[in-house]
Amino acid sequence: MRKVKSLYKLFLFSFIFMLLVSCSSNRGRCIRVDPIYGGCIQWEYIYRPVDQKKLDKLSQLEQKKKRDHERFMQDQFFNDKTFNVVLRQKFSYIKPFSEGLAAVKSGGKWGYINMTGKFVIEPRFDYAYPFSEGLAAVRIDWEYGYIDKTGKFVIEPKFQLAHYFSEGLAAVKIGKKFGFINKEGTFVIQPKFETSYFKSHYGFSEGLSIANIGKKFGFINKTGTFVIQPKFEGAYYFSEDLAAVRSGGKIGFIDKTGAYVIKPQYVRYLTKFSEGLAAVFFGKKYGFINKTGQVVIQPNFDDIGHFSEGLASVKIGKKYGFINKTGQVVIQPKFDNVGHFSGGLAPVKVSKEWLYIKIN
Repeated sequence: MRKVKSLYKLFLFSFIFMLLVSCSSNRGRCIRVDPIYGGCIQWEYIYRPVDQKKLDKLSQLEQKKKRDHERFMQDQFFNDKTFNVVLRQKFSYIKPFSEGLAAVKSGGKWGYINMTGKFVIEPRFDYAYPFSEGLAAVRIDWEYGYIDKTGKFVIEPKFQLAHYFSEGLAAVKIGKKFGFINKEGTFVIQPKFETSYFKSHYGFSEGLSIANIGKKFGFINKTGTFVIQPKFEGAYYFSEDLAAVRSGGKIGFIDKTGAYVIKPQYVRYLTKFSEGLAAVFFGKKYGFINKTGQVVIQPNFDDIGHFSEGLASVKIGKKYGFINKTGQVVIQPKFDNVGHFSGGLAPVKVSKEWLYIKIN
């Protein structure tokens, strides 16, 4: 018993000694330790003069990093004759322009800038969607509402999820279901659809919207009636009269009667039909097909975006660039992330910096 007590005292002494050493090295010197809980309850702070040489060295390293980054930007981007950098500001995230404004994240909040880079709506939202039909969905404290281009709420935040307006209606989630509201915030189609599959592409396009019952997807009209019955494993909205659907684990394209125009044959689908082309996955790489299913741009890319203003983003290796509709690379892959062109500008990311470029 005496031996156990001796070991206990030795352990306690060692613990207190180590605590004193660690405390002294980090915050000063501990001169009184709680005998029960072992924490320091009285400190003697020790003044340690600032090592100016270390601070100067750190400052020099930081300045060198900035100079190296600026040199890299000059060599790789500002001297590139295929595009111009037109907006370069310190935002943590930026989105493509829509209706003359772009949603950007600054200081942890989202706001909107115009095409000169000036804030038109100051950053105060937790999340922000692009403007569509004069309104934008924004989130404050986990609830979504809609603002106009002055930043004023037209529809107060009250939805768990919300998407952009299209053809006068917007899909919103309230409770456990989603429905569609008009621009006054009134439900035109009551919340009756499942929300477990509430995707960003829910919304009306060419008179129809995706909706689901359970795990099956179809298309409804503006009265909320299914015109293409929910029988697909997945679906994407109509664009240029065609919609991608999944059946039997494969992707195909249907028309507005629900009939297949391009039989299910693709493993993965990436983009809607845009400017006559859609991006699909061919096992290892992505390429583009036309509306007959013919491959018009060979699958040579690791990732791909839809065509907008004649250009589509592509990933080759670890970097993104842009191709034209013949598949020719017109802006070399040198970006870490990109968005699509809109209003002549595209958001691109270089290292930790987001900026907008304009093609020459």
